[in-house]
Amino acid sequence: MVDGELDAAVYYIWGKDNLIDRSKVNLLARDDMKSIFPDPHAEGVRYFQKTGIYPINHTMVIKRSLVEQHPWLPLNLLKLFEAANDLANTRRMQHVDYYFKAGFINAEAMDGLRKPLVEYGIKANRLTLETAAEYSFEQGLTDRLVGLEEVFAGSTLEQ
Repeated sequence: MVDGELDAAVYYIWGKDNLIDRSKVNLLARDDMKSIFPDPHAEGVRYFQKTGIYPINHTMVIKRSLVEQHPWLPLNLLKLFEAANDLANTRRMQHVDYYFKAGFINAEAMDGLRKPLVEYGIKANRLTLETAAEYSFEQGLTDRLVGLEEVFAGSTLEQ
């Protein structure tokens, strides 16, 4: 971006503790660089409230040949991740509950925090996944609209 070879970045984090972008240049401190949205956080909140879509940024991928050899693999892996997520949510809520009982978090905030931060599976993420497929087609990344049943193992489609 500094050299003018890129016009934009989808996501930029700068700092020594950042494991994603190991840039040595702080673009956020440059006068010639700016965010598309004046308040990216407010824009993210607005988009989520309007669409119900919270962008997915991680996924599990298994080679088709492995699924053909071991058809149980996708569903078992999904269930493993769900179990880990449930454990993380339980631990998170134990910490949050401490602050609620101490009066630092009100009941309304506590109700919001009870919703899991991340949900796995097609069922919980169908809208986001179908929207991503539509955008991919509209933007020419795919030559046709690809259905979820073409991308995900059949055993995981109802999960």
